[in-house]
Amino acid sequence: LGPLDRSLPWSTDGIMGVYRFLQKAWRLLMAEGKEVRLKDLPDTEGTLAQRRLMARTIEQVTDDLEDLAFNTAISQLMVFVRDIEKTGPLPRKMARDFTLLLAPFAPHIAEEFWQHLGETESLAYAPWPEPEAEMLVEETIEIVVQVNGKLRDRITLPAEAGREEIEARALASERVQRHLGGKPPRKIIVVPQRLVNIVV
Repeated sequence: LGPLDRSLPWSTDGIMGVYRFLQKAWRLLMAEGKEVRLKDLPDTEGTLAQRRLMARTIEQVTDDLEDLAFNTAISQLMVFVRDIEKTGPLPRKMARDFTLLLAPFAPHIAEEFWQHLGETESLAYAPWPEPEAEMLVEETIEIVVQVNGKLRDRITLPAEAGREEIEARALASERVQRHLGGKPPRKIIVVPQRLVNIVV
């Protein structure tokens, strides 16, 4: 529907998108028909991919709510619903956390999910979920490699890679070597966790 601080023409297209999202959320947490799926959710931690997605979702929705950026918070919830089942069955704790994140935007549906999760008190009294800090740390990063300011390659490295390792991997790239044409670099500029620019 757009940022809160912008004046935009009213359109029902955004409403249909939100309606479809809520239908997907319902199908994710509740079985079709009368049988309730929430009772059957596993009490596991979830896969690594699920835990990373949940941590990113909690962090972004929390930050967006503080900034009154409701449209991007809802967008992240949509991404969560779209991607979570691709990574394995939805664990009960993640269903619980998702329900709490959904509550500010769809309180009635969230309360229904909450009751079906077996909670007796209103979710309004539940503490806000906290992301797993270790799941927010990326294990690998993608770094852009430029030669004379032009994109020539992208390399994937461990997130903790030092300057020497970044330079060595950038110079070892076949695509970079082709553009160097056998000339030694005059200067190598490394912007940590973002890019390498090789000047010849």
